Amino acid sequence: MVFPSGGEELAAALGVLAGPARGAEWAVLGGGANVFADSRGFDGVVISLSRWAWDFALEEGLLTVGGGVNMREVVVEAARRGWCGVDFMGVVPGTIGGAVCINAGTHSEGGFVADRFLWAETLSPDGQKHRYEAADMGFGYRSSRLLGGREIVTRAAFQLVRCEEIGKTPEGLIETFEGWMAARQRKFPMDLPNFGSTFRSPGAPHPPAGKLIDELGMKGLRVGGAQISERHGNFIVNLGGASSGDILALMRRMRDAVRERYGVTLRPEVRYLANREERERERDLFLNDE
Repeated sequence: MVFPSGGEELAAALGVLAGPARGAEWAVLGGGANVFADSRGFDGVVISLSRWAWDFALEEGLLTVGGGVNMREVVVEAARRGWCGVDFMGVVPGTIGGAVCINAGTHSEGGFVADRFLWAETLSPDGQKHRYEAADMGFGYRSSRLLGGREIVTRAAFQLVRCEEIGKTPEGLIETFEGWMAARQRKFPMDLPNFGSTFRSPGAPHPPAGKLIDELGMKGLRVGGAQISERHGNFIVNLGGASSGDILALMRRMRDAVRERYGVTLRPEVRYLANREERERERDLFLNDE
């Protein structure tokens, strides 16, 4: 694994992959949320942004932050300084770069990345720098032009608003985060290992993915050590010793059952980290995720 602390070290790592290590498989992990790895391992280079140095600037509502910085740390620091607008970052796990790629957020917990996004800077595998304005991003539900691509977000900017202008206080916002987290503890199986939402919700007029699975009575269904959570139908939990094969088999059963009953094909929200051969074998399941 490679742990760059910033853009320069990331560029150096990409340079090696484009030069001496050309042809090697590689993947990027932000905070590691919403990912599961093949049980046989990954014979390539993993670039982890989990040790990205603190890169935070906030001036008159203009927030610029490094792609590998933890979202919760960002929103708490912004709130401490009296600025709001990216409140969802207080409860959604992961890094800024990953959040930008998937347009992270929720309707009930402070909105989405696209609501406050200004621009992002990226590095492509050949070391080229790019900058994308909001209009370039093609944001949608859990998607953007960067999702599934090979460019890595190194920095992003957001427009914040004074908390007092929207009737909030820093202290109240922190309490709100804590309330949201408590609600998530009740709603989601946080007491068991999981990777978050398994499938993206299909969008109107269909109900959320979890509700579709609930209505099929699939909660509690188990394959090996993997189980559809008894608390939430769109979560798969590891009861102990679950293999990637168990998870994939369960995902197929969930997808196929929903498609057969409702005529809707669910698309994975979780990413599958595996070698090319294994990815090709599961291509029909993750077809729209690349």
